[in-house]
Amino acid sequence: AYNSSGNKRVHIVTHSLGGPTILYFLNRRPLSWKDKFVSSFIPIAGPFAGSLKALKTMVSGDNLGMEVP
Repeated sequence: AYNSSGNKRVHIVTHSLGGPTILYFLNRRPLSWKDKFVSSFIPIAGPFAGSLKALKTMVSGDNLGMEVP
């Protein structure tokens, strides 16, 4: 993307698990690399606090007290 945009820093937009995945990648790059290639990182609906509760509801059938028609 950097090369395709004429060597302009890019905005990284992620959704869901893409957020923690790219954050893992970015945390392993030196600051000089990020300063050269990345303008911003915009995660949307990323499970940064974990997804244990969501997994528990799917596995157990717990509806979190919501009425299900």
